[in-house]
Amino acid sequence: MKIFHFGFNQTMVNAYVMWVKDIEALGLSASTHLAFKISVGRHLAEDAINARQKLRCPLGPAPRRRHPVHTLYQSDLKWQCVVCDCLQKWLCRPCGNKWMCLEECYWAKHERL
Repeated sequence: MKIFHFGFNQTMVNAYVMWVKDIEALGLSASTHLAFKISVGRHLAEDAINARQKLRCPLGPAPRRRHPVHTLYQSDLKWQCVVCDCLQKWLCRPCGNKWMCLEECYWAKHERL
């Protein structure tokens, strides 16, 4: 971090020296180094604020989608459970018709929902 701060401060000094030469070439009086640093900081902050405001949606935040209700449905057919590979007749339609055991595998698959 010390090297970063040193490089940043050195860059600000070099920019100030170049700015003073340009201002004096125009016949104007230059401000102090502190005033220059404050001015640069304000311009950078304004740019960041304007960029953030452009990213915002003018209609406000998007409404949250409701997750489909995950319940097991009993079927006449039997198929392998997606978790433990045993034959089951229960499936979860919102998960894309995934076959699961009635208790353990269903909760293991849906604990993050």
